[in-house]
Amino acid sequence: MSVLETIEVASPQKVIKEILKYGEEDGVPEPGDTVRVHYVGTLQSDGTEFDSSRKRGDPFSFELGKGSVIKGWDVGVATMKKGEISRFTIDPEYGYGESGAGESIPGNATLVFEVELLGWKSHADITESGDGGVLKFVTKEGEGWATPNEQDDAIVHLTVKEKGSEKIIYSTKEGEQEVIVGNHHVALFMGTEATSGFRCTGLDMAVRKMKKTEEATVIIRAGKYGVSASSAEQYGIDARLDLEIQVSLIDWHKVEFVTADHKVVKKSLNSIDDWKHPNAGATVKVSYIGRLEDGTVFDEKPEDSPLEFVTEEDQCPCEGLELAIMKMKLHEHALVKIDPEYAFGNSGSEDLNVPGAATVIYDIKLLEMEKAKESWDMDEEEKISNASLLKDKGNAAFKAGKVSRAIKYWDRSKTCVEFNDNFSAENKEEAKKILKSLQLNSAAAYLKLKEPLRAREAASKVIETDPYNMKALYRRAQSYIDTQDWIEAAQDIKLALGNDPDNGDFKILRKRLKTAEAKSSKKEKSLWSSTFQKLEIQAKKEREIEKAREEESKKLEEAQANDDNKEENDAKEDKNET
Repeated sequence: MSVLETIEVASPQKVIKEILKYGEEDGVPEPGDTVRVHYVGTLQSDGTEFDSSRKRGDPFSFELGKGSVIKGWDVGVATMKKGEISRFTIDPEYGYGESGAGESIPGNATLVFEVELLGWKSHADITESGDGGVLKFVTKEGEGWATPNEQDDAIVHLTVKEKGSEKIIYSTKEGEQEVIVGNHHVALFMGTEATSGFRCTGLDMAVRKMKKTEEATVIIRAGKYGVSASSAEQYGIDARLDLEIQVSLIDWHKVEFVTADHKVVKKSLNSIDDWKHPNAGATVKVSYIGRLEDGTVFDEKPEDSPLEFVTEEDQCPCEGLELAIMKMKLHEHALVKIDPEYAFGNSGSEDLNVPGAATVIYDIKLLEMEKAKESWDMDEEEKISNASLLKDKGNAAFKAGKVSRAIKYWDRSKTCVEFNDNFSAENKEEAKKILKSLQLNSAAAYLKLKEPLRAREAASKVIETDPYNMKALYRRAQSYIDTQDWIEAAQDIKLALGNDPDNGDFKILRKRLKTAEAKSSKKEKSLWSSTFQKLEIQAKKEREIEKAREEESKKLEEAQANDDNKEENDAKEDKNET
């Protein structure tokens, strides 16, 4: 390629740029942008090629102006346009200096790079695809490092203009704030006092990347990142125009899914720096107002007469509220939305006048908290004592039909004694005894909850150290039957009866195994029989169709043969007549 233009990028003669092909577009990359280039590097002295991205077929990317490449590249590529091809002659001072680089580049070498700028992603581009549809320019740095999550409600101040115009399309009223609601899917969540009427995908993306008190200018391309149809109509905006938005992130309400199924949602209304929250067995004081979704108040505990209770002791009005409180920090103020499953169920509460299948919302403050002593803070005597106490509480809950609550007690008990290597001989023996009881109880509980795999795990832990433990073998055999693992169930039953041939419980269990296996086999046979019948019927239909096709084809062939014979006879008659 011939040289179209020569430019001194860094003087005196430190970086010389020779343009071989002009770029296709206006604009050059800025410091912080991620550029993508192809290059070929040679030594000026003898033309030896020491590196080439083209030969590798792999373009090279780097962050411009951050010192990740030689200085000559940082200053040279910063002058290029997209699609441009230029040759840079770089003085050692802007290259690898006196030391050089490996065996290929000697010290004090002048380098020649032919570079093609394929493109770049702006440091202000916050889109995942890097298409430049949303650019965020920070005008005032924020505090700390945290940013709102996708589900959090962001509190902001907005000024919206058409890009390139000073005309204000929309603005938050002076002295007021508004909320950009997160994707927690509870649009009617009480406490979202002022949701923004101005909806824009690009704005929501930008806010999620801002820090508290940060101010930024956001440039949003029309289309998928632009203003929503409803906002465009409401504010008389041409949805085809790009937007320029000045946004200040004042704060945000953290929204947390308390349960994995998202049926208990907590939104914090104040910011608390402390990370401590109630643990199992903590004593807490809370004030709250409980409402139905229509705003009807069904329960209230004011700050001067709060509810005091111990967590995980069945003392809270409903499960969902307790789960949320255990996620709260001291002095936190929150709103908690609870689906019926974690509130008062399908039956509701007559005492509180809550109808069946009602979703409830609590406005709650955690006023005081005294955490229960953690197991790692206890000496071994305390651990043994606490483990026994929690085991007994679990047993009582299990007998009362509160199986899930019982498992929680037993799990807490396990944490006290599962690590007992440093216990005295006497306490170690007691710890092992407690653990065995807890595992056996847990196996029984999980069977009742129709969780055979977890029941099997608990029973197997006992069998590891006590291979002939009859309770553990019985419960593990039950779990195998529940999962139709007939061979494994039979092996556990055989082992138990080998140890105690007259054990009536295992004889009954063996009978149950045979019945369940036979029933399953019969069902399987029936299923296969039905399947084969259907396949046979289908095959018969296909045979009948094929036979009909063959008969039709035969008839056509016969008709064609008759036509051919007729034509031949007609031809003979014509010949005879002639």
